Amino acid sequence: MLSTKEKVLNFFMKNNTQWISGDSLSKEFDVSRETIWKAINALKKQGHQIESKRSYGYHYLGTEKLSSQLIKHYQNSDLVNDIEVLDEVNSTQIYAKNIVNQSINLNQNKIVFAEKQVNGYGRRGRSFFSPAKTGLYFSLILKNDFKNLNQLGLLMTGISMAVVRALTYFYPEKNFQLKWVNDIYLNNKKIAGILTEAITELESNTSRALVIGVGINLSTIDFPTEIKNKVQSIDQNFNVDRNRLAAKIIDEIDQILTENPKNIFLPEYREKLLLMNRTVLLNVGNQDFTGKVLNVDEDGQLVMKLDNNKIRHFNSGEVTKVHF
Repeated sequence: MLSTKEKVLNFFMKNNTQWISGDSLSKEFDVSRETIWKAINALKKQGHQIESKRSYGYHYLGTEKLSSQLIKHYQNSDLVNDIEVLDEVNSTQIYAKNIVNQSINLNQNKIVFAEKQVNGYGRRGRSFFSPAKTGLYFSLILKNDFKNLNQLGLLMTGISMAVVRALTYFYPEKNFQLKWVNDIYLNNKKIAGILTEAITELESNTSRALVIGVGINLSTIDFPTEIKNKVQSIDQNFNVDRNRLAAKIIDEIDQILTENPKNIFLPEYREKLLLMNRTVLLNVGNQDFTGKVLNVDEDGQLVMKLDNNKIRHFNSGEVTKVHF
């Protein structure tokens, strides 16, 4: 059951261009004016901007903070109904994996957002700079019954394409590109990273759940010295509505999951691939491979022509150097 505060916010969202009197809110929800006043103040304390004027009432102006209620309001899919927003967390990925490990029966998808990560991380445990208000950081728990964990490569390319689609909706003038498997670049600098980790059942070696972590630099200005030449934000002068962006990403991921990947998103992914026809250094475990990128195949594998002229398909690895 929704609280009065939640009901008031929903009402504001449905009538967000109008002034709404306290009396009408009181009658709408059959509570006292004092209860409405307390609900309004509680929303303000959570970062919601609400203008009040005598004889007019209240006017909702939005919020700069992430809100699970607003994300739910904006999303069109039913991929995720369990949305949690944290002010600060060590890592949304660790937090989400703990949820999976502590759940006996994982019966629904869940997504965890954080305003700030103290120790956000990406591939190989590398730190992901995650300051408050200027980025979007979240981990999505997808319950699943993957029998073949090799399918993850194709899923990862799909998730990255979903994020690019959502970003392009809000930044239509930006030319986002992808570095296989799922880093997102702008002007040859990284603006987002995606990490997919499978929580497996040891006895059956099947995946119990996937935890997909996403970190996006939206308007961050001051990056640590050791990474500032490699990363950037999308637009330091434009503050996108992060609740709308979060909802759009959820919708696009849901769309990717329902599409036939071999016929739908792979051509789009290939068009965005930063590596196509470039010579790269690919690290796989303890081995390095140098060669020219020819394609991404129907299973999401990177196709390379190596220095010895052999064609090889890679389902995992990290591109550590690109020759532009």
